Amino acid sequence: MTELSPGAQEAIIGTRGFRAPGAAPRRTPRFYTPGLAAVNFGVYIALLTPVLVSMAFKVEHISAEGEATGNLGLILGVGALFALIANPLAGRLSDRTTSAFGMRRPWILGGAIVGLGAFLLIGAPPPRCGSS
Repeated sequence: MTELSPGAQEAIIGTRGFRAPGAAPRRTPRFYTPGLAAVNFGVYIALLTPVLVSMAFKVEHISAEGEATGNLGLILGVGALFALIANPLAGRLSDRTTSAFGMRRPWILGGAIVGLGAFLLIGAPPPRCGSS
């Protein structure tokens, strides 16, 4: 095995994503994982609460009397099922993407465009039936 000079070792250690041969990995701080979980929980609460509340109001507005709860459960369940399948699939495909823009950027842009279209579709008022 070839030994590296001290200067080369220092340059390699300073490079992101690469360890010098024989160098010990850095330890993860003790509260990193619980802190990451707490931050993710807070972000999801902040982002999903308005979406779920407005979705409930929208479903209640367009559903017949007494069917809003079942319809909301069906909508959220189908959405969760699609997320269960689509998220790992998109992750797998993005790992294999070779693009001039990188692996993730085309997927981020495509997801933003699809999400914007979905928000516009959700926000569009339903057509009024029977009004003159």
